[in-house]
Amino acid sequence: MPARARRFLLPFKVQVVADDSGSKGQGTLLVFGGLMAEAKMWARFSTKWAHCLQQSPAIGNFKLHEAATKSGEFGRMTEAQTKAKLLSLADIVLGYPLISLVIAINLADQQADWDSGGPMPFAAYKRTKAIKNASYAAASAAHPYWDAWSIFVISACYQLWDAGIREPFDFIPDDHPSRGPRTAAWYPIIKETVPEPMRSIMPASVYPQDDKTFMPLQAADMIAGLARMQLEGDTKFSWLDEHLSGLRKSRHSVRIDAGTYAEGREELRSSGHSLPPEARAAFERLVGFPIKKDPGKP
Repeated sequence: MPARARRFLLPFKVQVVADDSGSKGQGTLLVFGGLMAEAKMWARFSTKWAHCLQQSPAIGNFKLHEAATKSGEFGRMTEAQTKAKLLSLADIVLGYPLISLVIAINLADQQADWDSGGPMPFAAYKRTKAIKNASYAAASAAHPYWDAWSIFVISACYQLWDAGIREPFDFIPDDHPSRGPRTAAWYPIIKETVPEPMRSIMPASVYPQDDKTFMPLQAADMIAGLARMQLEGDTKFSWLDEHLSGLRKSRHSVRIDAGTYAEGREELRSSGHSLPPEARAAFERLVGFPIKKDPGKP
């Protein structure tokens, strides 16, 4: 890769794109993976990505799962054609100064953590069936998608702050028809948990997009899918993972497991199970009534 392509060109508007891979019944992890670049760079990237998709054998859009299972767009391709297409798409990723970020949630540990009361001071609201907004909000936060989504955008903020960004970035997750809007409703609270001055560069709002029309999300799908396969010990595309070894990786990537959740609970205990005032106010607006302290705690 040319030296100039390895530089992360700043301080222009940065867009962070992300997609999820995995869920209950599909494996042991839910992974949020994505990439960071300038908005104008994504425009050039998209043109090249679309051109690669159209090259014979042409596909309408890219999903790593379809390549792995020989289904959908990859259903009629030979192994050689599939490998060639994946390498061509990976070369486009390597041709730009992108930074990858991966957040992996251990599904069993996340469920056990939530069942034990969870790290959040309002976890008991999931049992408040009489209050529609509260139960709706807590049910959304109980899902591992919420953890992965929220940790991803916060980690992206820290990565970009480290890189010298001092203006708000855009956060563009793949449009998730069920979990997306419910998780996005939490964003004002998530944003307020980030300390200043880093909070100043958090996005004003979230801009979900369809990966069929916003091509960078297809690259995020590749990053998320490869990370999940590698972490779960699936070596089917280890050659592709190796090919992408030159991609710059964020030091804020993290795997969340039982130990991480235990540390989070201990940190909250030591801080009195309290939310920052701004986050508390945002939570009260979300559920529709004031909170005084952690429900169920003396």
